[in-house]
Amino acid sequence: MYCQLWHVGRVAHPDAPKQKLAGQPVYAPSAVAARGGKFRHIPGSPGYVTSTEVDDPTILINQFKEAAINAKKAGLMELNVVHGANGYLVHQFLDSTSNIRTDKWGGSVENRCRFGLETLKALKEVFGNNVSVKLSPCGGYNDMGMPLQETLDTFSHFISEADKLELSYICLLRYYPMLDVEFDGKKRATQHDVLTSYRPYVKANKLFLNAGVQPKEGEQLVESGKIDGVVMGINWLTHPDLIKRLQHGKRLDNVPDMIHLYGRNDRSDDWRIGYVDYSVAVY
Repeated sequence: MYCQLWHVGRVAHPDAPKQKLAGQPVYAPSAVAARGGKFRHIPGSPGYVTSTEVDDPTILINQFKEAAINAKKAGLMELNVVHGANGYLVHQFLDSTSNIRTDKWGGSVENRCRFGLETLKALKEVFGNNVSVKLSPCGGYNDMGMPLQETLDTFSHFISEADKLELSYICLLRYYPMLDVEFDGKKRATQHDVLTSYRPYVKANKLFLNAGVQPKEGEQLVESGKIDGVVMGINWLTHPDLIKRLQHGKRLDNVPDMIHLYGRNDRSDDWRIGYVDYSVAVY
């Protein structure tokens, strides 16, 4: 069982129930608001707000470590995954559009990578080598993305350094249209070939690929040695019998109910819809 540890950083909202319960402001690397935003659990249609720049990022690293300790106390012994993708906190430190700090946590590639790498080291103190990280270099989602060369420089450095930490695996999300957003008539993501760009920097760890990888393609990539495994999200969610379908060569033809997955704003809805109501194939 894999436990994914998150901190959403600047894409939280001060009116969110759990944010109020925390009694803390919306912390992020810098006071830079993300464009867009939609909160299903807050009345009305609030967008993202300008976050509070955290004075000492080690406070947040310690929160990640505390979360790992709590997960272990709860019985999770196998693995912790740091969510460093999709515009959440680790990603915000990596990206120069959301991290405009001038101290040791921002500016240069090395400084912007520091937060994520130190977070991984902190979790290794709890779970040893049973720690991994998920990254989305293309950006897009949650208003993320840098110019191509800066993207290549940043993520190649981060992946190279993370590879030295003897992690369980490194997971890369390739470009996925569903995770891209549009502002002023332009797509936000920095589209490039993620696997080709960063595969050379993963030498000591296993490499997993995510985002729209279908079974046949995934099988070919593993057999060719380009990756060690495939992470499936939407296909797993929409096919409760995914393993059997793969074993029996059945089509993955359940269409995700995106309205209920991402668009619900009525808490009186039946929360099973879009999650556990997909059909099972006939064998």
